[in-house]
Amino acid sequence: LGHMKHTALHMQLMQIQQRYQRPLLLSETGAEADSAPGWLGMVCAEVRQANVHGANVCGNCLYPVTDYPGWDDNRHVATGLLRLDRRYRKRYVRTTLLDELSLQQSFFNDARRIERDGAS
Repeated sequence: LGHMKHTALHMQLMQIQQRYQRPLLLSETGAEADSAPGWLGMVCAEVRQANVHGANVCGNCLYPVTDYPGWDDNRHVATGLLRLDRRYRKRYVRTTLLDELSLQQSFFNDARRIERDGAS
């Protein structure tokens, strides 16, 4: 975001849909710690926008579902819906991300219901 060559995600999804004419799945999307709920909200809004404009994005994968040790430096990467203690022994739900996930699911369910039943 903010880069002069930035293209909104919904535009990228629409371009990919136009090119391949196949259903799309957005995979491995996530952000660390406190930015995760906002990131999920933004990505889901972009997916809905792409669908409104004719793309067929049929899934959005939250990744990863648990915190994990960093690939290169073994640091504790706090990114998952399931928060892990520093020893990776106990799990806790990251409630802010769960709340955002629930909200986004309701938006997608509402959109599906409107599509199925019409705008009435």
